[in-house]
Amino acid sequence: REEGSGLEDVLGAVPLAECLRLCEARADCASVAHGPYGCHLKDRCVSLSDALAPLGAAPGYRTYFRTESDACPAPAASSRASRLGEVQVFMDTAMQLLERAAHCLDASDWPFTVAEVMSNRV
Repeated sequence: REEGSGLEDVLGAVPLAECLRLCEARADCASVAHGPYGCHLKDRCVSLSDALAPLGAAPGYRTYFRTESDACPAPAASSRASRLGEVQVFMDTAMQLLERAAHCLDASDWPFTVAEVMSNRV
């Protein structure tokens, strides 16, 4: 997914707390991509309703975003469309987890097989 323009890249094994502090110190930093190869400060405001990156797109990286800052003002009051977006993000996350844990579920006492869950996805 589009993360915006890079503001600063700190390469190497950067602790997450330090990466987040670097972002907080800049008014123009709205989000960070943190992973095994560094901390990447971004100017794009990210929200829970944004599309997820495809599985395997950036292994080991996670996006962290500021909910309110000079770079990202508070969002408008919640609407039905934004709630639907939140449900879609939740479902996409649940399906990604299911795909990664499929081998565990089929051998468990869980009442559904992975195939049943995947075929009944809304």
